[in-house]
Amino acid sequence: MKNKSYFVNLALMIVLTASLIAITLVHTFLPQVLIPKATIPNLTLISSLALLIDHYAAKGAKRNYILIAVFAFASFFFMPYLAGYADESESLKIALSGMVIYTASAFLFTTSADRLSTGPKAKLAPVLTAAFLYMAAQCFEGMIF
Repeated sequence: MKNKSYFVNLALMIVLTASLIAITLVHTFLPQVLIPKATIPNLTLISSLALLIDHYAAKGAKRNYILIAVFAFASFFFMPYLAGYADESESLKIALSGMVIYTASAFLFTTSADRLSTGPKAKLAPVLTAAFLYMAAQCFEGMIF
């Protein structure tokens, strides 16, 4: 992989596409099942999975958080809109919240995982960091609502 710094955006697109395909298939074949809303914990789960894939696939990549925010906004706006998950105004809300959540998660995940995975025995440090980010997002949503 020549330029590893942009893989974080590709990982977001992979996870977002897989989750939207799963939602579309469930909605098509099981219409009685409720489709999950785009809440803070769900967006953090998508972000954490993308960052986890990026950490193991492109280890040691440098981050440009402005580009991460721009690509996250584009991904979270166009993917749900084109998949038929949300209309324009709902996609804009998802994009704004997804951009903030993904950029903040990328910063927190990168700094935490780099500090925790200091040796060869700390293989699960990124997984635990992603799990704790998800739990922190659940607590944050509980404090807001």
